[in-house]
Order: sequence, then structure tokens, then C-alpha cells
Amino acid sequence: MSTPHPFSSIPPAKLESLNDLQSHLAANPSPQKCNLMYGVYRPDDNLPFVLPSVRLAKQRLFEDRTWNHEYPPSHLGTAGFREETTKLIFGEESEVVREGRYVRLMHW
Repeated sequence: MSTPHPFSSIPPAKLESLNDLQSHLAANPSPQKCNLMYGVYRPDDNLPFVLPSVRLAKQRLFEDRTWNHEYPPSHLGTAGFREETTKLIFGEESEVVREGRYVRLMHW
């Protein structure tokens, strides 16, 4: 008998469409509303506001000829971590795990 998946008791989330959220924003009469759906703050001129610290960081990275823009292998986690994460997501007793029908990123 297999154990239930750790996420089996979590009900599916109700996802709201982006169009629905945008219509709610448009209908909101508040003069203090702020549209954060773009992922940036836009002041009255409607141009993205870039923090001075972000501008400085971008400038430093752009000017640094030694900067390597590759992600380091450590971002992928250890092999054991990736193995256990796969079991957590699919369930240790799932056919996907038992039959090895999955692919994960690995580093060399």
C-alpha cells in the first residue's frame, strides 16, 4: 500500500485570470491605487521607477569585465537534494519515480 502524496490534502488553488485582475483595477475609483501587476512601481509619469541602488548595481556589473553571467552549479543543489525533491514532488511510490521517468537538471 502506498503512502498518500504529501500534497494530496491541499485543494487546488483558484487562479484568477490576469484580465480579471486588470478589470478590477480599472474599476477601482481610488486615486491611490497602484498597479503592481507589471512587477514594477510606476509613478505618475507611468515609467518604471528603478531604485538608485539597482541602477548602481547594474552599472557596476556592466563595467566589470570579469563578471561571469553564468549561474554557479550550487544553484541546482546537491545530487541528494535533487533526488529527494523529485520524490517529494511526484511521491516516492509514484510510477514516475519507480520507473525513472523524470529528468532533472544536474551539474558536472
